[in-house]
Amino acid sequence: MRIFPLFLVLLLCLPVHADMDVEHAEAAALAWIEAIDRGDILEAWHLSSPLMQEIASPDALAKAIQAARGGMGSVIDRKLVDARRETSLPGAPDGEYIVLSFHARFENKQQAVETVTPRRENGTWKVSGYFIR
Repeated sequence: MRIFPLFLVLLLCLPVHADMDVEHAEAAALAWIEAIDRGDILEAWHLSSPLMQEIASPDALAKAIQAARGGMGSVIDRKLVDARRETSLPGAPDGEYIVLSFHARFENKQQAVETVTPRRENGTWKVSGYFIR
């Protein structure tokens, strides 16, 4: 009988732990994307996952961001609309990922969806991917 209450407490704690992961992943994603918003590519690169750093130098990251967001202007606002856990993504090694989707408005683009994908790296969430449409 004592096992049941302990099991119930552990079961109730699981969503809290999962929410904390999403909150930490979102915080990492926002720090990264806000560095991009400010034009601080070097800071964004330092906040990136080793996976991203291996394939993109700071200069390559700057060119990729310019190609993806060029002409959109400054961000007006963004709101998290979806967060999903993944352990396998195309072209990436297996791991712990949270794929975050943000609705964003820019000066010259009223509706955009930014997808930012943090990966857990030694207990810390680091951005490993970015896509905008």
